Amino acid sequence: MRAPSCVSYARGRHPRYGPDPGQFTPTLEVISEKLWICVSGIGSERLIRNEVRGRGVGSRHQALAKGNNMAHSNKLMCGAVAFVVALSLLSAPAAADVVLLLPSQDARIISDTANSNYGADPLLSLYQSRDRSLLQFDLSAIPTPSTVNSATLTTTAHTEWGSNPSNQPMDVFRVTQSWIEGTDEGWNNGNPSGGVSWNNRSSGNPWTNAGGDAVGTTGVQLSSPYATSNINPPNDGPITWDVTSLVQEWLDGTHSNFGLEILSGPNNSVHLHSKEEGNSALRPSLSVDYTTAPEIIPEPSTFLVWSLLAALGIGSAAYRRKR
Repeated sequence: MRAPSCVSYARGRHPRYGPDPGQFTPTLEVISEKLWICVSGIGSERLIRNEVRGRGVGSRHQALAKGNNMAHSNKLMCGAVAFVVALSLLSAPAAADVVLLLPSQDARIISDTANSNYGADPLLSLYQSRDRSLLQFDLSAIPTPSTVNSATLTTTAHTEWGSNPSNQPMDVFRVTQSWIEGTDEGWNNGNPSGGVSWNNRSSGNPWTNAGGDAVGTTGVQLSSPYATSNINPPNDGPITWDVTSLVQEWLDGTHSNFGLEILSGPNNSVHLHSKEEGNSALRPSLSVDYTTAPEIIPEPSTFLVWSLLAALGIGSAAYRRKR
């Protein structure tokens, strides 16, 4: 049994050889129809002979000779087609995924106790402008490069000491220096762990700006926040911010990931549950919907077309040599 034919040969006036019914040219229109023959291995010498015999070749001997030549070229062509199909299956398309991250560290800092650390406190806070909250998320679970389709920061409110009745904006800024969470609960405990406070980002390392070095989209201290929310949440109700652009900047390496800072204005008494909260459903989170970049492989359909054309050239050349 000879290799099956993957190409049909059209009868008629050949652009090179003229109106000789014994000369045939490959037609791309039928490649897709007969590809299954090549891939599945179904076919026979009879198929090749019939294709030649039915197109006016003078004798059975000539038909068999041409059939053998066609079979030889078809072997090369089928091998090329199989190779192309395998490569096209190896092409890796872009893949979308969603990851839910918990803070790697978080802490609130309070101007009234400017050197105290609250890293182990189960609460963060935005209370009356004097309190600010720092959070940082480890993004290493997201491959790079990736396109961030959406990124949502979610916290839950604790309103035992008040809420946000005047809908004060709660703004998110990008922190520009490293800091250490610490293990203290503030107030009268001081800062034996050397963690972050209003004045210091870690023991012996003061902030450039008391209350945290944090910038907005323009790179200016506490100006043009990356995201804002002005809702008045119920107790244990969610507060969300769209931080897509900020997370994309971190993944792209545009800015180092030192976390973010949330702050608000007067008349906002909202507190937030921290990662130390006993109820895991109330802890802060960052949800990132992203798409990974595809491998640098030619787009399958384009690659297949050009490779098939190359295969046709190989088959045609082999056929002519055998003649």
